[in-house]
Amino acid sequence: MDNLVEFAFFYQEINLIMKITQIYFYQMELCLESYEELKKKYMTNLEYDYDFYPVVFRKSCGYSILAYFNKKNSMNDIYKYIDLLFEGTTNKLFFKNDFSSVSLIKKSDSVLKDFILEKKIKPVYKVPTRIVYEFWLCDGYHNDIFE
Repeated sequence: MDNLVEFAFFYQEINLIMKITQIYFYQMELCLESYEELKKKYMTNLEYDYDFYPVVFRKSCGYSILAYFNKKNSMNDIYKYIDLLFEGTTNKLFFKNDFSSVSLIKKSDSVLKDFILEKKIKPVYKVPTRIVYEFWLCDGYHNDIFE
């Protein structure tokens, strides 16, 4: 009888361990799903939130990267982002108004929305694509076409 009681307790402990393991793996799946869902929501929000402006940064070597900025970010904020991303302080940004005009973007407290309106910067892509702005980056490592 003692063996039967011991076996019953052992069986209950094994059952409990299995349930705990199942709960642990279920929670891990939830965490992974939650991350993927959060990432998807974040990207969707960026794409449809018009308080954020997508900006393509291009280098003369052909490299480009897309970043989103709040319309209230200053040009100083954008330079800080670029300096962190490309680890330098000699980075210069330019924009093109038309095919012949290239202008330096100076560090300033001007907010992105006002800067774009003031300089009459046109989007890179045509409708129906979302409005995306383009800035050119000279990092001092290439024979840049803007200097």
